[in-house]
Amino acid sequence: MYVLRPLPKEELKGFFSEYSLKVIQYFINTSIFAQPEVYKEKESLPIQIPKEHLEQWFVQALRVEAVGAGSY
Repeated sequence: MYVLRPLPKEELKGFFSEYSLKVIQYFINTSIFAQPEVYKEKESLPIQIPKEHLEQWFVQALRVEAVGAGSY
């Protein structure tokens, strides 16, 4: 039986170089900036980012090859 488990932080560090962390930080900053401004009297909405965009940013950050659309 296959079970998914979250990777511990130390194990995740092995996947991300300094370059990849900078790319991901840039992605986060631009994604937050691109969200509509929230009026003071309104509740903020959740950040909306398409799965395909997340996949592409991580492909670029990790310098790997995407295995077709929907491989996120």
